Amino acid sequence: MPTKVVLALALALPHLLYGQSVEARISAEPPLSPDEVSQLESQLIANPANKESRLRLLRYYMAFGPRRAERLNHVLYMVENFPADPVSSSPMTNVFVPAVHDAWNRAVTRTPENADVLLNASRFLYHEHPEEAEQLLSRAVDRDPANKRIAANLGFLYAMDILGMTSPDRGPAKRPAGEHERLREDARIALDRSRNVFVLAGAGMALPNLFPRTEQARNPNDRSAFEMASALMARARELSPQEPEFQGPMPLIQEFQKFQQREMPQLQSASTVAPPGSIRVGSAVQAAKLVEKPEAIYPPQAREARIQGIVRFNVVIGPDGSVENATLLGATRCLCPRPSKQSADTGISRPY
Repeated sequence: MPTKVVLALALALPHLLYGQSVEARISAEPPLSPDEVSQLESQLIANPANKESRLRLLRYYMAFGPRRAERLNHVLYMVENFPADPVSSSPMTNVFVPAVHDAWNRAVTRTPENADVLLNASRFLYHEHPEEAEQLLSRAVDRDPANKRIAANLGFLYAMDILGMTSPDRGPAKRPAGEHERLREDARIALDRSRNVFVLAGAGMALPNLFPRTEQARNPNDRSAFEMASALMARARELSPQEPEFQGPMPLIQEFQKFQQREMPQLQSASTVAPPGSIRVGSAVQAAKLVEKPEAIYPPQAREARIQGIVRFNVVIGPDGSVENATLLGATRCLCPRPSKQSADTGISRPY
């Protein structure tokens, strides 16, 4: 049955520090009080393996607290004790300091055959050390060429190099122009030389799917990413014509979806647990079923404060297509340049 979903979004605007680089996140739970923070820290002293308490503190320190040292301690604990956990490479743990970098290197050394650890380490490294992340996966592919998961992720990283991105959920890379060009050229050479079909297919899958988030997408005549993707897929199918993964039009789509899904981990609560008998549907699948997509009204306060971002909800839809429950999962926010008078006066919902 087609589903029609209309969401009214209300954004609370916390205090802003103008003139600085600010990134705020809205949690699905209210901010912790100082007493609650102290209580959670005490619980962890008594039981360091209490991961739920640690996640609550990590989310708090990331979104509401300037206490960088405390957050770093929790990040290091996660990397050192749970390097295979998806949380350990989530945005909550992206603290780019030498201590975390060294912790990931130690984790990889301890468990060089663990694919989850390798992929988490590469996700962390890629932001600041893209070549190191690719070398890490490249060595793993050399050891086990048939591991399509690792090979596909290496292809995804090459695709981001070519498109100038730092992650699948962000825009153009914030790298020096010379470094960007060098990474792009090195990725092209690596793909030209590669005979691993999953590396080739991974890049071929990622290029057209990531392209809309790049600067190049503003040029409707730029077909380079699609042409390169087509050539890569043709090579993969030529090298392995019997590979069942390549028979359909979207090879490695599941691996690519996992690659993109690096959202903030949510603590389990009554409001986020699906009711009995319900079916959980991912956002990418649900988007393909939309029959109507009304634009959200941009809140006047957000427009005045020059805020834009992405808000994520968990929505329970009844059999008749109506929304039975909508739970805020989180949001990312950024300050934008002050708009021109013309765009400010329109009042429509769009970045500016």
